[in-house]
Amino acid sequence: MKYAVWLIPLLLFACAEPVLNSPASPEASPSGAATAHDGRLSGLVRDRESGALLANLTVRLDDQSVVTDAQGFYRFENVPAGELKLIVAAPGYSPYTDTLTFNGGRQVRDITLGATGAASLSPSGSPQPEVSATPIFLPDPDVSAQPNPTSSPTATPHPTPTPTPTPVPSPTATPAYDPLIDEVKTSELFVKRDGDRLELTLSLQRNLNGPPVPWQWGSVRVSYTLGKPLGSPAELDNSEPLQGGSGSTQLPRSQENYFPVFVSPTELDEYVFVYYEVTLPGGRMLSPVRAAYRIN
Repeated sequence: MKYAVWLIPLLLFACAEPVLNSPASPEASPSGAATAHDGRLSGLVRDRESGALLANLTVRLDDQSVVTDAQGFYRFENVPAGELKLIVAAPGYSPYTDTLTFNGGRQVRDITLGATGAASLSPSGSPQPEVSATPIFLPDPDVSAQPNPTSSPTATPHPTPTPTPTPVPSPTATPAYDPLIDEVKTSELFVKRDGDRLELTLSLQRNLNGPPVPWQWGSVRVSYTLGKPLGSPAELDNSEPLQGGSGSTQLPRSQENYFPVFVSPTELDEYVFVYYEVTLPGGRMLSPVRAAYRIN
């Protein structure tokens, strides 16, 4: 009987189903870091004086550009990481420039434009009155008319605090040229023939064979000399000047970066030699270029 008592627990333990420990599910990996082009920028463009929302204005962020909608709203998607220039230039308004730093995420930047040549006013719109820093006390006529039999302590007057004048912000100086021009390192010239003239187009670039820099204002001067090759196109120094093929011109912005040069058609051959120099606003000069161009 005593053996039966010990056998019962053993049989129950043997019949019990084993419990298997299932492997722990791997923890979800954290979401990846922000990519280099997942930034967003948005905001409103207003008139500084009236507060009106400005529609159909071009807002630029480096090489990207958008146009404000009817409510003055703009938005950039897929903004790359780094320092970028935010620029708004509109007729009748002083240009707006700002440098923003992006590292993913969303930024909101509202823009106010002031009229060209408008001076800033104080918040009240009128000059602040001058306040004397020294308090003035008038004598009491009743006290001066009566004798003073005994000396009494004189009450110490409390000076009236002088109000702090409201600071008036100084007007922001308009840059002499588009800040994007500071990023220009080189240039490229394109030449094509159109009847009795050659049409030259200048491209300002951050690096050779790179995209053009879309500068919007600031005078860029180009000095040029055109020549007719006397030997092979590789002999850049073996040429004679074309009649009317030298001079200089001023280019106001990237959308107006071409100019014509009128020459005699009888002097034009299959190739033309061009030597040109570019002077940027502020006097900075790019390296001069001498090259042969096929025009026929």
